[in-house]
Amino acid sequence: MAVNKTELTPIILLIILLSVLSFFPAGNVYADGRIWYVGGSGEGNFSSIQDAIKYAKHGDTIFVYSGVYCEDIRVYKKLKIIGENASSTIIRGTEIAVKIITQDVLLYNFTIETKTKNETVAILMEGPYCKIKNCIIRNSEKGLQIKGKKNEITNCYIVNNTYGVHIEANCVSIKKNIFKNNTHCDILLHAFSIYGPVPQPRENEIYENEFIDGGGIFIVETRRNKICNNSFVNDGIVILHFNMSNLDEIENNTVNGKPFYFILNENNTCLKDAGAIILINCSNVTVEYANLSRTCAALTMVKCRNILINSCKFYGDKIAIYLKNSRDNIIYNNEFSSNRDCIIFSGNKYKNVDNIVKNNRFVNNEIGLYFFLGNSNIISRNNFSHNKKAVELTACYCPDGHSDYNVFTHNVFYDNKVGIVFYDSVESVVENNVMRKNGKAIVVYTTYKTTVKNNVFEENNISYFGRYDWSGIIEHNVFSGNMEGIRGLFFSYSIRYNEFTYNEKGINFYGVNDMAPENNSIFYNRFINNNLSAINNGTNFWDDGFIGNYWSDYGGDDEDGDGIGDEPYLISGGGADRCPMMQQYEQFLLVKKPREGYLYIFDRGVLPVGTKRAVVIGDITIEGSAMGVNSIYAMDENDEGIFYTKKMPFEYKWDLTTGFHTLTIQAIYKYDIVCTKEIEIFAIS
Repeated sequence: MAVNKTELTPIILLIILLSVLSFFPAGNVYADGRIWYVGGSGEGNFSSIQDAIKYAKHGDTIFVYSGVYCEDIRVYKKLKIIGENASSTIIRGTEIAVKIITQDVLLYNFTIETKTKNETVAILMEGPYCKIKNCIIRNSEKGLQIKGKKNEITNCYIVNNTYGVHIEANCVSIKKNIFKNNTHCDILLHAFSIYGPVPQPRENEIYENEFIDGGGIFIVETRRNKICNNSFVNDGIVILHFNMSNLDEIENNTVNGKPFYFILNENNTCLKDAGAIILINCSNVTVEYANLSRTCAALTMVKCRNILINSCKFYGDKIAIYLKNSRDNIIYNNEFSSNRDCIIFSGNKYKNVDNIVKNNRFVNNEIGLYFFLGNSNIISRNNFSHNKKAVELTACYCPDGHSDYNVFTHNVFYDNKVGIVFYDSVESVVENNVMRKNGKAIVVYTTYKTTVKNNVFEENNISYFGRYDWSGIIEHNVFSGNMEGIRGLFFSYSIRYNEFTYNEKGINFYGVNDMAPENNSIFYNRFINNNLSAINNGTNFWDDGFIGNYWSDYGGDDEDGDGIGDEPYLISGGGADRCPMMQQYEQFLLVKKPREGYLYIFDRGVLPVGTKRAVVIGDITIEGSAMGVNSIYAMDENDEGIFYTKKMPFEYKWDLTTGFHTLTIQAIYKYDIVCTKEIEIFAIS
């Protein structure tokens, strides 16, 4: 037989209230407190909780029958607010469902949520000495935001929030709760103000909770907090900032049934089996053959040096490895799959340096390597495949906020949406890599002096894409079968010695908002069987004044036989290669002046005279250029040196003596003579 809500006997209500009042110390119990009722059908019951609060006095109790109460509640009196049943007594707010602005408040046996997750809070606790017990807190941006000290959260189910609990206060107790599916983080320990620094959370206790499938506990500049005896399942702890002088206590926790190691100031140790690991100020530690999977931050290193991470598996982690201000570490021969972020470099870029990431496999991850800040690291012989972003070097809006001088060499990038992204970085090097079937193989934004050389780019949508980039070098690469080889808004780039074959577009210079590429040098390249070899926008240089590029579709003649076409090669969109090469030279030497069969009068004229020798009256300036060489050496018939240079194009003003001369010019690659020109001259000084 069903019992009417209004027929609850005084004995049953007394039992409920006595069990609730037992949560408070004797000093906080108000013996003369009155009981107010909300909901139900009893005479005098309030229809809203806020109305009951209005009429209640300090020390009263408000009992709320099951139902959905769509209101934002403000608790400004010392009250005990008790729901009939946690799952069926629901407070559904719009912005802040429950705001507690006084002390000694108990909230018991409710489901508390907001209508949306957009800038909403289920419970805001501004007052101290309050208790939230046996509640379901869900479906808000912040489940609990705690600003008052010595509050307690016990036996609650905190689920499906963006942030489960945000602690900005001291001496808060979070015990025996269940956290599940809180997407960004389960607990955030961090205080922030737009008006400047504020004291950071300290001496909080997080004990005996269960964390399941959430974003973990985020520690940001905290002091002397205790995180003990908790169980994490596909969850964990993320340290974003750690105060060495006021250490938190993290002990006796488990991750997926394995130990959670928190190791401080240790040297010369080896770890093999763990659910997650945090190393603080450690050196000469080896982590090997461990399966560190399905957690928030599997391996964290703060101020560590000479750590070897070898032959481990990282699967399904939000962050597999997090390095902060750590240097000279080696991450070798590991497997990273289905993680959100595999390796994050963070901290001071001058301290997060000289790490080596070598011979690892990155498959099906959101991001393989994420450089928030870090300099002079070496990424070598790794395999990146099927990732959304294999590597990202991002810009940080703080002093020295970018990652510079990092080297990527001998890696394979296959079928990633993006291979490498550089934001605002300086002097990065990408060399000897294979980049195949990626959406965008390399992306650069506002970078300076990026060097890309000796790579193979095959079948990518765009192999090299850039915007607002300065003084980069792209040389000795092969671009084959791509939709676009190079597409960019560049300034003062040098693009040379590359091979473009069977691409839809070889090079595509484009403009943005009345800004066009300027002062780029594109020569000594080979364009073979492309649908469209080049598109020009802006003022760029497609030859060095003597030698340009080889174009397989060039139809001009070379009547003087110097290897350079007599007609310019016209570039789509405007501009021209004035000196197109007739053949695919690997090394090529061109001497434009003096030339046999021409008359020069005081370094001018260039008139054919019908003789084998060049006839020179007065001085002569030797002019020419070479490709594929390191230096030029010129001598006369007596093997006497005239000049030596490494600069291309080259020129030298030669004061000849009257008589016959043999000018010999040698092009040298490394230590070998690869091209030689001999010119017979009759001079009248």
